[in-house]
Amino acid sequence: EGEEESEGYIEVGQNDDDVKIMNSLKSIDRSDGDDGRPRSRGKSTDSYTITSVFESSSCIGIGKDALDRLTSRIAELNGEKRRRRNKLGEMGAAIASLWSMLRVPSAEQHAFTKSIRGLGMDTLDKGERELSRLHELKA
Repeated sequence: EGEEESEGYIEVGQNDDDVKIMNSLKSIDRSDGDDGRPRSRGKSTDSYTITSVFESSSCIGIGKDALDRLTSRIAELNGEKRRRRNKLGEMGAAIASLWSMLRVPSAEQHAFTKSIRGLGMDTLDKGERELSRLHELKA
């Protein structure tokens, strides 16, 4: 009672079986495969999405509203990631052009390039500072 499995979804209601279901899913993930070899973590083709049909403090799962908020947040973050990647691409092209035009030594270029990691605000700030520095040298 309170649980229904279909197409990889398990709906969990408010009862003691919730814990049994979660423990079963965890033990399946840790158990050996049918051929006796351990299952590889992260490569299992079995996946489950736990959804809740009831809202309570003891309910296991995630509600539709929370899932909608998370989905929206992921879309926002992916948009920010694209924006930053585009901005860094544009800054990188401008920096490379100025390096070439100003004949900046390759050791200096390499040191700057090595200091850049990821799409964080620190990377954007370093790019902005390098562009400012190069524009000052150009003037």
